[in-house]
Amino acid sequence: MLLVFVASFVFASDHLQLAEDLVDTVLPGNNVYASGVPVIEWEENGSTASVSANCSGLANTIMSAAYPTLSMKSWMGCSRPIAQAWYDNIQAENHFTEITKISDIVPGDILVYSYQCANTTCGNSGSSCSTSGHVMIASSYATARVATAPLVAGTTQYEIAVIDSANSPHGSLDTRYLSASSQDDTGVGEGILRLYANSSGGIEGYSWSTSRGSTYYGSNTRPMVVGRYQP
Repeated sequence: MLLVFVASFVFASDHLQLAEDLVDTVLPGNNVYASGVPVIEWEENGSTASVSANCSGLANTIMSAAYPTLSMKSWMGCSRPIAQAWYDNIQAENHFTEITKISDIVPGDILVYSYQCANTTCGNSGSSCSTSGHVMIASSYATARVATAPLVAGTTQYEIAVIDSANSPHGSLDTRYLSASSQDDTGVGEGILRLYANSSGGIEGYSWSTSRGSTYYGSNTRPMVVGRYQP
């Protein structure tokens, strides 16, 4: 198992390595954002890397592959937990340590924001939402950046690289981005998410990318949590 050392902490990061392997090897024709049962293959023993999954499907499959004794059903209560289930389990610190300050996020931490849908269950986003939120894996540390629009008073802006399965890229530096005049790739990829810190260093909000046109969502509408997996 790959171990990463930060200060006095040691944490598992096999899942990050598997996520990075997919980003590095999957080709656009074999990469798609899709709901339903995820189908993911890594490039090994002559097989070709391929991804057909949404954000939680990617996270569920990567965690199961990285930690073979892990049962998603025993852990979170169903075999295919949705984004809200990831959010809830991070908050409950069920095999997670919740990370409350942006400056403490390390590669391999799980970021999840919630749409706060009504009547969700572990495997169902309820009748009011088609999806319950979004799951991402941090692939870098968060670094402070010069604030650009959209500006939010009293906050400090950060940027952080994330790996996820999405139907649009996190800006022009995303691995799924093609060009302003072309249709971007979907599926697994790595891009830059913008985080907004409050005066205590906690997450006040986020935007999908660092683009000036990227919409800001505050913690009152789309709260975000960060968890560090603990085997």
